[in-house]
Amino acid sequence: MSVSAEDFLKVSRVLRHSDSEPWWRVAASRAYYASYHCSRIWERQLPKSGDDQGRRGVHESLIARLLNPDGACRAELASRSRRIGEHLAQQRTLRVKADYKIDHDVSARMLVRQLELAELVFSDCAGKGVGVGPSSRRRRPGGIAKR
Repeated sequence: MSVSAEDFLKVSRVLRHSDSEPWWRVAASRAYYASYHCSRIWERQLPKSGDDQGRRGVHESLIARLLNPDGACRAELASRSRRIGEHLAQQRTLRVKADYKIDHDVSARMLVRQLELAELVFSDCAGKGVGVGPSSRRRRPGGIAKR
């Protein structure tokens, strides 16, 4: 069985209504991973990947590529790539706190912000131009060839 980025976001939305911090942490983490997978799928359809500036981790590298789109991207697409990268970077910071900093509080308000950022990522990924929605169950959207 495979899952989609939307599935992770749905789980996060459901857990938002929990009344305890452990569940808010899980929800914040799932919201980030929903955005991460959505962004990864979207990035594959750019004319050319951006510059990862020598980043080594897959998360940092994706964020760097989105923040530094290749010149082959037209202005609107490059702008959208940077927005997605900014939102994903903010979400990653919250996800790291939720997953690793157990001595710091994670509030319901932080989770709401995480979900807002996820909605922005999904919205930008579904926009016009390289407009693939995040829903890709191991398939490429119609008409998009592999690089």
